[in-house]
Amino acid sequence: MNRIDEISANLEKVNEQIKLAAEKANRSTDEITLIAVTKTFPVSDIEILYSLGIREFGENRDQEASGKVSLLPDDVKWHFQGQIQSNKLKSITSWASYIHSVDQLKYYLSAQRWHRKANFYSGLTG
Repeated sequence: MNRIDEISANLEKVNEQIKLAAEKANRSTDEITLIAVTKTFPVSDIEILYSLGIREFGENRDQEASGKVSLLPDDVKWHFQGQIQSNKLKSITSWASYIHSVDQLKYYLSAQRWHRKANFYSGLTG
């Protein structure tokens, strides 16, 4: 089995699991966003996923992600899911469409200043 077939088969399994979970929860699969976490995987794997219709990718390391972002089309939405380090936040906001791991108000406020288009999911209120 080649890499394209392997990734395609795995994606099919994941989509089937999503479908079953959605049915069990009486939800539509349209309500669910699959984010392919690509940490440690090469750009070639991401390109395969892209060719299979995936447009949402997650990373948890700024340095690894920033090297991948410029190699993919502009319609990709990048998600940062890792622990935020204050010295990396400005860089993260330059490529991430979504930051899922904002755990301090100061990071949220700084990120908003640097990247007004970013969407932050944090659970912070106030």
